[in-house]
Amino acid sequence: MKCSNCITLDDFVYPSETMLEIKNIYKTYSSKNGVTHRALENLSLKFASKGLIFILGKSGSGKSTLLHLIGLLDSPT
Repeated sequence: MKCSNCITLDDFVYPSETMLEIKNIYKTYSSKNGVTHRALENLSLKFASKGLIFILGKSGSGKSTLLHLIGLLDSPT
């Protein structure tokens, strides 16, 4: 039975309208002793104009860095 008002997985996998698209983003940090840490490397994302977005990951995986870049609070390297 087909639901007339249901949203299918295809609506999220292949969004017809894109709200935000990020291509090939890199972000690195250098510590005081000169060691370089990669927070994000070659990250590309496409956010659909409707629906919810969840950013999940373990501590130190770059979630806050990604949100800072999206919100233009920081700039990519």
